[in-house]
Amino acid sequence: MTRCAMLVAAGLAAASLAGCLTTTTATNSTWEHFDACPDNTAFHQYVTCAKQNRQAACDASRNCAATNAIVAYADNLDQSVQRREMTEPEARRKWLEYRMDREAAQSGSARAAADRATAIVSSPVCTGKTMSC
Repeated sequence: MTRCAMLVAAGLAAASLAGCLTTTTATNSTWEHFDACPDNTAFHQYVTCAKQNRQAACDASRNCAATNAIVAYADNLDQSVQRREMTEPEARRKWLEYRMDREAAQSGSARAAADRATAIVSSPVCTGKTMSC
């Protein structure tokens, strides 16, 4: 009976933690900073707008990582355009590819975590005095 109770408790804990594991607030909010900027501007203006939005949110919440891979990648693309190492359309294409890859990876890991939590919660549960665990 104790073993069954422990399995139920572990399942419930895993289910509640699954939400924590799949939440990527920093990443999601970073995309939102870019989404809030107009796409029809120059790439440099687009990246600058997103960085300003992110900085304002970081200052307001006092809760941002010192570095952010998404912003760093956009910055690198922007610098490449500014140095004329790539064209603006190339930078936008690479940016879109990067975003699609990141979002696909994120949704894949979220799906895997949810599947693991479901498997744990779906474990047999003890009922009454029977030990059918």
